[in-house]
Amino acid sequence: MVIKKISKIGAALLGPDLGGRVGKPRVVQFPINDICNSRCQMCDIWQRKKSKEISPEELRRVVRDPLFSEVHAVGINGGEPTLRKDIGELVQVLVDELPSLKGIALITNAYSEKRVISGIDAIGKACRSRDGKPVKVDVMVSIDGVGEVHDRVRGREGNFAFAERVIDYALASSDVDSVRIGCTVIRENVFNVEKLLEWAESKGVYARFRLGVPHQRLGSDDGREAFQLTDEERFHFCNFLDILADSYEPQKPRREFYRSLRNQLAYQMPRTVGCAFQTRG
Repeated sequence: MVIKKISKIGAALLGPDLGGRVGKPRVVQFPINDICNSRCQMCDIWQRKKSKEISPEELRRVVRDPLFSEVHAVGINGGEPTLRKDIGELVQVLVDELPSLKGIALITNAYSEKRVISGIDAIGKACRSRDGKPVKVDVMVSIDGVGEVHDRVRGREGNFAFAERVIDYALASSDVDSVRIGCTVIRENVFNVEKLLEWAESKGVYARFRLGVPHQRLGSDDGREAFQLTDEERFHFCNFLDILADSYEPQKPRREFYRSLRNQLAYQMPRTVGCAFQTRG
């Protein structure tokens, strides 16, 4: 299996290794908006109206605080972050003001193909503007199944085709250092995860999987059916987690995470891996 440019920054964002000292944050997850153009089964952000969003000028004042002097990675997410026309300006502020910054990771649903590609270009331009040592760019596209399965999860016809073209563009871009996909597993797609993994391998991109759970920030803490796996579905997903941990995942912390999740689902065991954002993000 050949995976394009899995950079250290791509590995750190959304899953830095556990442990480390308690001190200034090194990884920041930055939701730059709270609106979305998908209609996902596991999230209700798409039902919200646009509200106050931090401006580039306000962001500059914030990140000049010495608290952020050791931040080496920032994840740009939302909502759907590429809905912001000034996404390049926001990233430029981070590049200019964070002295330890090594990488930016964009998480996108890739639904509006042209807008997302424009956002990738704007981020790449900002990250290449630093003299001497450009900031690396990681692109993670949310894909929750192959073909119509993904479209049903996302509530948007044609989303899978758009996302695949965005991935192809990112893979070919000289401004992008690593490309990944992220899958949220719910009842709609649990029996499609193996096919998605095969598809990702055929594209040469790394795939990360997470279990969909109720989430207050996403407005999905209402006990919805999408999260309520049957015994058969839970058994199937546990077997898939074994495959990920035993023969796919290259990072030890993530392998341990998959094994812990498997034991939680199969045996109601307590979680055995910590959260890096308690100490480092």
